[in-house]
Amino acid sequence: QSIPLANAAEARRIYDGTGISIAIVDTGIDYTHPRLGNGGFPNFKVIGGTDTGMGDNDPMAAGVAHGTCCAGIAAGDLGTVGDYIGGVAYNSKLYALKADIDNSGGMFTTNALLAAWDWCITHQYDDPANPILVMSNSWALYGFPFSSAAAADQFDPAFTAAADTAVAAGMTIVAGSGNDGFAGQGISWPAAMSKVISVGAVYDTTDQVPAYSNSHGLLDILAPADPMYTTDIVGAGGYDPGDYFPYFNGTSSACPFAAGSVAVIQRAAFVKTGSYLTPNEIRSILILTGDPVTDTKVAITKPRINLGAAIGGLGGLPIYIEEGCVLNEWVAPDTNDYWGWEPNYWDAAFSSNVIEEDPNFIYGYYLSQFRGGQVVESNCVDGGSKTSGLAGFSPPYTTAITGFRDTREVDMGYHYKAPVSRYDLTVLIFSDPNDPDDPNNYGTVDPNSGSYYAGTKLTLHAIGANDAYLEGWYDANGVLLSTNKNFDVVMDSNQLFVARFRWPQKIEVSGGGGALVNAVNAAQNGDTLVVAPGTYDGGIDYAGKEIKLFSTNPDDPNIVARTIISGPFGVRAVTFSDGEDAGSVLDGFTLYLGDVFDNGGAIYVGPDSSPTIVNVDIQDCWVYFGNGGAIYVDANSSPVFKNVTIADCIVWSGSGGGIYLDVNSAPTFVDCEVTNCRAWGGSGGAAYCNTDSNSLFTDSSFTDCYANFNGGGFYYNTKSISMLSRCELINNTTGSDGGGIYYAADCVAELIDCNIIGSYASGNGGGILCSIDNTLAVVDCNITDGTAVFGAGLYFEPNCAAMIAQSDLLRNSASEDGGAAYYTYADGISISDCNVSYNSAVRGGGLFSMESPDSQIIRCSIQYNDAARVALLYDYWMTDPNDPNFIPYPVPFPDPNDPNIISVPYVDRSGLGQGGGIYSFAGPTLIKDCEISGNWTSSSGGGIYLAGGEYDATTLWNCVISDNGAVRDGAGVSNNWQNELVISNCTIADNLLSGNPSYGGGLSCLYDANALVIDSILWGNAGSRGSEIAVGSGDWAYPLASQVKVVNSDVDLRTNQAVSLIEPDSPPVLRPGFDLNELTPGFWFGSGFASIGFPVNFMGVTYPDLYVNENGNITFDAPLSPWGINPTGLTSNIGTAIIAPFLADVDTSVGAPVTYGQGMVNGRSAFGVNWVNVGYARMNVDKLNSFQLVLIDRSDIKDGDFDIEFNYQSLTWETGDWDGGFMGFGGDSARAGFSNGSGVLGTFYELPGSGVSRYLLNSSPTGLIYGSRNSIVPGRY
Repeated sequence: QSIPLANAAEARRIYDGTGISIAIVDTGIDYTHPRLGNGGFPNFKVIGGTDTGMGDNDPMAAGVAHGTCCAGIAAGDLGTVGDYIGGVAYNSKLYALKADIDNSGGMFTTNALLAAWDWCITHQYDDPANPILVMSNSWALYGFPFSSAAAADQFDPAFTAAADTAVAAGMTIVAGSGNDGFAGQGISWPAAMSKVISVGAVYDTTDQVPAYSNSHGLLDILAPADPMYTTDIVGAGGYDPGDYFPYFNGTSSACPFAAGSVAVIQRAAFVKTGSYLTPNEIRSILILTGDPVTDTKVAITKPRINLGAAIGGLGGLPIYIEEGCVLNEWVAPDTNDYWGWEPNYWDAAFSSNVIEEDPNFIYGYYLSQFRGGQVVESNCVDGGSKTSGLAGFSPPYTTAITGFRDTREVDMGYHYKAPVSRYDLTVLIFSDPNDPDDPNNYGTVDPNSGSYYAGTKLTLHAIGANDAYLEGWYDANGVLLSTNKNFDVVMDSNQLFVARFRWPQKIEVSGGGGALVNAVNAAQNGDTLVVAPGTYDGGIDYAGKEIKLFSTNPDDPNIVARTIISGPFGVRAVTFSDGEDAGSVLDGFTLYLGDVFDNGGAIYVGPDSSPTIVNVDIQDCWVYFGNGGAIYVDANSSPVFKNVTIADCIVWSGSGGGIYLDVNSAPTFVDCEVTNCRAWGGSGGAAYCNTDSNSLFTDSSFTDCYANFNGGGFYYNTKSISMLSRCELINNTTGSDGGGIYYAADCVAELIDCNIIGSYASGNGGGILCSIDNTLAVVDCNITDGTAVFGAGLYFEPNCAAMIAQSDLLRNSASEDGGAAYYTYADGISISDCNVSYNSAVRGGGLFSMESPDSQIIRCSIQYNDAARVALLYDYWMTDPNDPNFIPYPVPFPDPNDPNIISVPYVDRSGLGQGGGIYSFAGPTLIKDCEISGNWTSSSGGGIYLAGGEYDATTLWNCVISDNGAVRDGAGVSNNWQNELVISNCTIADNLLSGNPSYGGGLSCLYDANALVIDSILWGNAGSRGSEIAVGSGDWAYPLASQVKVVNSDVDLRTNQAVSLIEPDSPPVLRPGFDLNELTPGFWFGSGFASIGFPVNFMGVTYPDLYVNENGNITFDAPLSPWGINPTGLTSNIGTAIIAPFLADVDTSVGAPVTYGQGMVNGRSAFGVNWVNVGYARMNVDKLNSFQLVLIDRSDIKDGDFDIEFNYQSLTWETGDWDGGFMGFGGDSARAGFSNGSGVLGTFYELPGSGVSRYLLNSSPTGLIYGSRNSIVPGRY
């Protein structure tokens, strides 16, 4: 009944609630129950109450036993029935306030509940000897979390007024926090009200918060709740056919436990002080004296009731003097308590020589002193008022454990007449009586003799010799005491023990069934059991013995698979719980179908046990209302697991789907696998590592695991220490935070050479989430393909310190901020020598930092990240599956019930974003030696967005910021909102703004921002207002002028017309000509060699010829077929250099053909390809595209130089059927750019929006026909 867990046994025995009444506001009480009065109403236990739900005066339970169960927990009479031993405050009286409608299943109305509270207030002193001092409320408003007491008070002012009145009258109100499973979102009403003490639940057996119990900072306390053995409606009308219910649970049972605890505390307060505590004092003492318990689903720690400590806290202040009384000739002017000795009062008349120091008691009340052999001298030694002789202490009086007499100034305190008794230890080592050749040298014992003070605790260690093992410890009469080689002894008398050693045995086990259990039970220390293939019963307990279990071939997976330990239902396979060490071995077994209502579905390693477990395969084990689906390692244990595989294991209402490591455990896992494990209603899908654990995982993998709450792969609880080395976490998922790993507060962790791939979090931290105050090192790791709301790769809460070094952060996608990493108020973050590429978010496609000025980004490659608000949209098309000639058409307002309408999803990335590569709001003050290129954002800061750093200047030092894109401002760098920026020795080049108007292709400074550019190059950037630099106020209505200073730098001051391009501004957008040759319609394998007419040097290779390909591109090394090219045709190794104005599924089987040929542009030789009015595969011409590629000879500059021109007249489709499109949309969208075909970073370029659904089309404001690059002609790039 959870009495021991709450340290309530002795407290309730002495202070049993006498004189206090508890009001149970619930579904009524069956007052005929033997423990609840056993008679009519009222009776000696249920002394009053009413039925506000039905409006009568009889609170008898009608159809629902809920209130009866609560009454039994709070104050049921003493008596043992099953596990029921009476209520917490078993001598308290009860008031039954029935507020539900009869036979409604427990339906309440707020009017009835409010009337019940009012009734308690007006009837508080109906029995003056037993006033109502506590109201218990095991009911709540379901599904509505309250995160503010003020909001809860405002929710129903009438209840708030009633609570104020009740508390003012000295009545404590307790209420359950609710069973919605809220993990930090709030707690239920009325528990959230300011005058109510809210109570959450813990399991009786594990002291863990259940998944259902609502948690939030508002929560006051926790109480034992699950399961509770309590009173039920008499007969068959309740939860159980009997009169008691063994499984009452939820915060419904925690609340009456707390109510009973309040009654016990009030009784103790009255006995000790003569008065009752106020409700606020009750709240304070419950919180201050409770034992801390951290919720596993969210890092919230709250006190669980410790009733003994609460009673102990009522002892009062050290000194109490009433008015007019005298202490040391000082007359007290008033009645008061005093925290300590007041020398100004009590030493004024004479020196009292009172000290306030620890007397250092030992062995009872002897004083610690040098003469007794102690290293500390008590200040009570020689501290008295006269010599010991004058004080009357002649020999043998002593305060020393050795008996030395008190001969100088008298020692303070009690004097003994004898020293502490000493007892002798004798250990005999006997040989094996059945071995005639016994040499009597089996081993030794340490210690094996000596004289010890009474009460000394010893641990005797048996050490085998010559391959011998301890058989056991025996007393003088030959009775076996223990088989553990470490034997604990208390010296309370002369002790004689016999240590007997023996030779180990090899034992063959076969036959299946119970053969293995019997063999283990019969085995002794040192024995080795070799087990033949078969299926054996579980329930194997090593019982502290140093024995080894091997399958016949533990290194052969086929033998391991056939040597099985399984069941029966409810029985764990293997237990180590008596201090086993590394000599206890399990090697070469399959543990299967372990379904238990306890911790550890397959293996339980108990406290202080450290066995060795090797070559073990654990499958399909389930744990109900416990932790560790496969393995549970208890406190202070250090087992070793090698080559252990765990698959398809589940915990229900617990944590650690595969593995659970409890407090202070320090296990080692090497070459292990955990696959497809689940923590339903808990955290840590693969593994849960509890507070202060210290775990090492090496060369291990954790795949496809899931947790409802935090940590799809791993959950590390507060203050844990951990290392993951050469491990893989792949495709792990959480319903909350930390898809791969979740670190609660104050953890210290290292990840070395690990891969965290494909992690998904419904909340934050796709790969890793670090809660507050963590210290993390990530070195040589790959964190890729993560998904989350914030921080898809890494997420750091405030005050974290982290070193992220030599790692790849790739292809992570956040629906909000921080694609690769997100951190706020975390000055200790350092990201160095990392590749941060292909990530996406709304802000900070690569990295997002806020209020972290002392963080740093050094020697990183930050490329091809993008920042935009993403929306998944749908087109709807009318079809006719019965008519093959029917042409689908779009439907703007579809009927959801029409089976002929199909939906085609597409991704819209046109929503505003900031910081394609980096977003920093008062973030890192040093970004050094970085390459920031190819990033893109739909608004500001293609490479970097900076703001808010007015107090700590941001320095960009020795960075190249190139080929980034943005729409509005700062394609290279966008500096905003009072940020102080220094750009030193940087190259900012070839960045492109595509909006009109747009500000600062290289650098924009807006909104009172300041920048110093020194020793830097700004060149080849493009923007409509300031291709290189834009300095603005940002707001015409309320101007905030910015400042830029440029010194010792090279700035491209050419206009667009002076970029040395050939006739870039002459219309029309499609240049005439280039049509002497025609590509065979519908021919997908290119043109064969086509002469360019002049040599071109492309990516360092000179080409005189090329191939024209139907699918929107030309290639130089080989023709290109349309299959398998998108979505990575420009960014992967395709085996040929390529230039593609529109890489997509062009199909000319019908419609216009592709034409190409040589020509002239302003007197310069040129080669062009026309894709004019072309449709898409397969043979679709309902939408047509017109675009052109022109190569222009520039040998006037240098041999092999040439201009590339992309010209776009109309783009209405983006995808053919081969690439997954429907009606020309969706699937793998078209791409535009060029590449040398190797896929190596830095060898390819794509236009902004390439591959983004609909981004390039006429239908989007970002369409290519509306923009331009180095040209005033719309559609020319």
